[in-house]
This record gives sequence, structure tokens and C-alpha cells, in this order.
Amino acid sequence: MLAIRAEPRTFNSLTVPDTTTEILASLTQAKLVRINRVTDELEPWLAESWTRSDDGLRYVVKLRPNASFSDGHPLTASDVVFSLAAAYAVRSVAITLEVDGKRLRAEATDPQTVTITFPATFAPGLRILERLPVLPRHKLEATLASGAIDKALNLATPPSELVGPGPFVLKEYLPGQRLGGATRPAGNCRISIPSSSKSSPTRTRSCCVWNPVRPT
Repeated sequence: MLAIRAEPRTFNSLTVPDTTTEILASLTQAKLVRINRVTDELEPWLAESWTRSDDGLRYVVKLRPNASFSDGHPLTASDVVFSLAAAYAVRSVAITLEVDGKRLRAEATDPQTVTITFPATFAPGLRILERLPVLPRHKLEATLASGAIDKALNLATPPSELVGPGPFVLKEYLPGQRLGGATRPAGNCRISIPSSSKSSPTRTRSCCVWNPVRPT
């Protein structure tokens, strides 16, 4: 059981960076890469590996095979390209993904490969993507096209419509009471939250309840 002291302001991790939304995103979403908080090293997550061009401007990223979203839809390079486009549609997020005031370019080379091109050399490299969630194109493409991605996934969204590649899914949300979640079915969940320690493997439970705790 996880105690949370505040209600989420949204289920959209691209918009309001409140603590509860970030906690939910860490459970239900996933990114291409993560920074190990113990070693400070960049580690693959949804990405399996990557190579960098000699000039440091281009990264070719290979995705983990068989990765999928919580509704069973395959996660492909087109979802990564879409996620970057969605992030650039939200100005507060877009500025965190710019180098010298210019945007990165992403291209799906094949279903499992995405090429990311930087506008200039950038020493941190793919670390810039550490906070970019990989979003489901098949669920949100029309929303982005309508210019409403920043209004998507609000608190009125049914939990069944909250699709992500993370190890948990949200099953219920009772305002002022609780958020109920569960691990994804074994046959559907391909990605788990990596441990910060090589000696401590990730552990998950079959169900969980996240209770908002109100200060007394």
C-alpha cells in the first residue's frame, strides 16, 4: 500500500508536474531511458540499446522486442516519434527537450528502431529524454491532431482508457478516497521498473491500493 498526501491534478504527465501525478506516471508509464540515481549512469528502459554517430548528432535507438502497452497494443518506434511530437505541443515540456532553442527530430526507421537527431552537439545526449513518457499513438493521435493533447487524460478519464507501457494499471479512482491499481497480466506486461541497485531485483505485487492521506 502506498500512502499519497494529495489528489492528482491530472493523469496527463505532460502537463501538471504535481507529485501525485508523477508517482502514478512512474507506476503506469515508462520511458526510453532512465538515470540510475545511485550510479548516475544512463540506462536503457524501453530502449534496448543505442549507437551514436561520430559527430554526436544522431542516435539510433533499438527498442526492446515485444514491448507493449497495457491494452496489449505493440509499442513501436512510431509511438516514440509520436510522444516527442506530443511533448513539443506542450510548451512547458517542449523547452526541456530543446538544444540551443531547437527541437530534436525523431524518425521511425523500422518498427523497432528510431533515429533521433540533435540540432547541435549536446554532451548529456539521450539524458534529455529521461522524463519523456512513451505515449500510445493509437489512443492519442486524434487528440494531438485536434490540438488538445494538454487537455487529454484529465481526472474524468475512465481508468480503462489510461493506457501505458508501465508495470501497473490504474483500476479505479475514487476522489478523496483512493486510487486502486494492479500489476499488468503476466502475458501482457513486458517491461518492469528497473532497480537502482544491481543487487536488488525489482519486486512487484499482484495488486495495490494507493490511498490519498489527508493531513490532520
